[in-house]
Amino acid sequence: MTDLAGNLSTWTLSYVPDDLYLDNLDPQYSELTANWSQNTNWSWGVDSRTALLSEGETAEAQWSLPITRSGFYALSVQVPAITNAADSVQFNAFSGSSNVLSVFFSSPLPPRQWIYLGAPWLDASSSNFVTMTVAGSDGSFAVADVLKVSPLIPQTSVIENVNLEVADTTASISWSTPIPDSSRVEYGPDIYYGRFSITNPVPVTNHVMTLTGLSPNTTYYFQINPPGASVCAAQYSFTTTNFLASTLLFDVTNAWKYSTSHLDHISWQAPGYDDSEWPSGPGLLWVDTRNGTLPPVQPKGTRLPANSASGAPFVTYYFRTHFDLGATAGIAALSFSNYVDDGAVFYVNGAEVYRLNMPAAPTVISNATLATTVTCSGDATCPVVFTLTGDGLTNLVAGDNVLAVEVHNNTTRGSDITFGSALRYVQPNPPLPRLQVLRSGDMLTLYWNEEGFILQETDDLSSPANWRDVAGPVAASPFTSPISQARFFRLRAQ
Repeated sequence: MTDLAGNLSTWTLSYVPDDLYLDNLDPQYSELTANWSQNTNWSWGVDSRTALLSEGETAEAQWSLPITRSGFYALSVQVPAITNAADSVQFNAFSGSSNVLSVFFSSPLPPRQWIYLGAPWLDASSSNFVTMTVAGSDGSFAVADVLKVSPLIPQTSVIENVNLEVADTTASISWSTPIPDSSRVEYGPDIYYGRFSITNPVPVTNHVMTLTGLSPNTTYYFQINPPGASVCAAQYSFTTTNFLASTLLFDVTNAWKYSTSHLDHISWQAPGYDDSEWPSGPGLLWVDTRNGTLPPVQPKGTRLPANSASGAPFVTYYFRTHFDLGATAGIAALSFSNYVDDGAVFYVNGAEVYRLNMPAAPTVISNATLATTVTCSGDATCPVVFTLTGDGLTNLVAGDNVLAVEVHNNTTRGSDITFGSALRYVQPNPPLPRLQVLRSGDMLTLYWNEEGFILQETDDLSSPANWRDVAGPVAASPFTSPISQARFFRLRAQ
């Protein structure tokens, strides 16, 4: 950056860090094997190090690399001119436990010039070092002087091979990049996202991220930001599944207690209400005072009484039945399939949960209240279905529950009333998770969909007792770890 006239440089911005020159006098240099001594010949600094080799002997030196940013680094060495230099030189670069570069020279290193070794990817969060192993004939010399570490210009990654595995409340997103980097996904219910996944800081080329806490049967949008890029390279969407199991509690032929009494201001819907004097009968429960051929309402189980004073059905009929739930935990919904002519109000354990063809709340429903409209052309020849979820399930109890329904005609002298209901409870029924694996060098990433599982491992399959929880324990996907020997993994339910 310069002054306003462009004449004087005022500030220099480093696009990449400066080169590192690690000489034999620097603390990053160490000698691992053989007897090394100081040599006044040098190509960098004021001296170098040499080791006299006997037949079959090797000498090993090492430079640790104090890098502060992950990325590609060009590695080069320089040695002075010495007499009888060894003719077998091996360089290896390590990042963590990964051997990221290996290069062999079968003749003495040319003196006083930079010798390019390669440009490996180095992870700043791991230990990084270069070893030099020298072998030669009896009386030859190993020589070590300076290692140059040159950071390369950051490369923009390309997001490739994006794959999705979607479940009810989770989704695993996998992708690959040509250079190692951390893994994170931004997502949300619209294109503004608003949420971030956890970050897996381990640099890998094969990535996976599992999103949790999603809603079933819901569309989500997400983006993957490539490392070093200012714009998003990968934008996608997915819709979660809704694996459900439905269990029938009772069918439309279920038996109901019924009453035609005037029950305003009486808690007839409550579980403790005494309905022992009410008559009962199987559904469908019906009354029709018309002459001639009646509508094809089936199955007709119990004929209800009409009002003897008017010769027509009563305006309102009251019904009660019981159903048993072993437990309420895990119930996602109650599903009602009803034959109703004309309107109805439903109660679960005394609390109102649904109105069909009736004045909307907060209108108080009384014995004289008329239905506001009809369904199925005015006859109960087709089912009317509704589902209770969320707060509609708060009154359920483990064990005995009471469903109460009042059915209303749409006129004071309507000719027919019909009622019957089938009830199911719905529970999530996701498939068992599938444990999957991605490799990036010696880094292993395990991932799975579905929540509520713990990752276990063993290195010995001879006994089930050898299985143990991975330290943590690990209850969330994904899990990344270096692998240096055979290990086996599985999931156990929490």
